[in-house]
Amino acid sequence: VGPVYLRLDDPAFRSYVQYANQTYEEEEAGDEELGLDLSAPPPESWFHGRISRQTASSRLHDLLGEQGVYLVRESETQPGDYAISYLSRTGYVHHFKINSNCGDYFIGGRQFMSLSELIGFYSNCSCILENESLELPVVPPKPVPLYIMLRATAPHVKNPGTDELTIDVWEVFVLLSRLNDDWGWGHSQRSGESGLIPLMIMEDVVRWGVCVQVWTVT
Repeated sequence: VGPVYLRLDDPAFRSYVQYANQTYEEEEAGDEELGLDLSAPPPESWFHGRISRQTASSRLHDLLGEQGVYLVRESETQPGDYAISYLSRTGYVHHFKINSNCGDYFIGGRQFMSLSELIGFYSNCSCILENESLELPVVPPKPVPLYIMLRATAPHVKNPGTDELTIDVWEVFVLLSRLNDDWGWGHSQRSGESGLIPLMIMEDVVRWGVCVQVWTVT
């Protein structure tokens, strides 16, 4: 059977175009996740820092019998990435990997602008397992900061054509993700810009006893 040609004024052609446009608009709206409630409990109620799978499982099993119990931890084997550890209704602990890249977070083919947004999505909008959502965060034994604060001990000039930031001495950054031993993706507290920062000129803010208010990172 050869190809079938439709005239531009054919009702069947107009019907096809209308259907295609409607499908495209629906896909676009779905990609943007319009109107979803992405609110989440504060990070201090669910972030446990860098702990092992075994430690995470132990902390979750302390709440065996509760529904939707979870915590978030930094990966031990891949620093800079994260995992959701979730206690299912069957009593089995599942560990879901979260990839972090340049300030964005990826899980299950979805992209989020923050860990809080990701937690909000799987708390209010979608299931982490079939008919199971994140409901009850496990509070860590002591508060763990979600982001590391760094301060530049030397200036840095951006290389043209790169995502590097031009940095002033003593400028403070939120480290959103560690890309390797030399570079991280940071958010400047001075300019509000996000980009590549050289870790070799950075010091942990806490070492200097500096108290810095973290801006909302988006």
